[in-house]
Amino acid sequence: LSCYFELTKGVPRDAKYIEDCVESCDAQITYKNCKFCPNNLNALNFGIDDPADKCIFCPNYDLKYPDRLVPLFGDDVKCWQMQTFFDFTDVHKNTQNCALAQQMNYICGCEGVGYAGANSHAKQEVLVWMPRVMAILSIFGSSFILYD
Repeated sequence: LSCYFELTKGVPRDAKYIEDCVESCDAQITYKNCKFCPNNLNALNFGIDDPADKCIFCPNYDLKYPDRLVPLFGDDVKCWQMQTFFDFTDVHKNTQNCALAQQMNYICGCEGVGYAGANSHAKQEVLVWMPRVMAILSIFGSSFILYD
């Protein structure tokens, strides 16, 4: 998909264009800096029978940060480009590409399954603060052991 985003600069294209693009890029999708992603994916599956099966990048269409970068399908892919890609292509909601995109959609401020399963802003805040609180408690506990 990085090939798609580099060549189109986010302008929507049809599935045939994307398939040709992927073939020209050796049909190999790699993820360098994504710890939740597989090493690579081969081939993209397009087409859905039922419109309810279509992958939606932001399930509630609540894209809050359209200009943030999503480090998933290339280095310079912005949130609005991801939303546009999944709006204009028929990617099934049960595919690995859809699952990966939805796991990273929290970067764009979307509600949903991303951010380790935290499906609201409050839960995301708790996930951010839990390690900090635990670190402070650990320091206090260690200091108490040394004092005793």
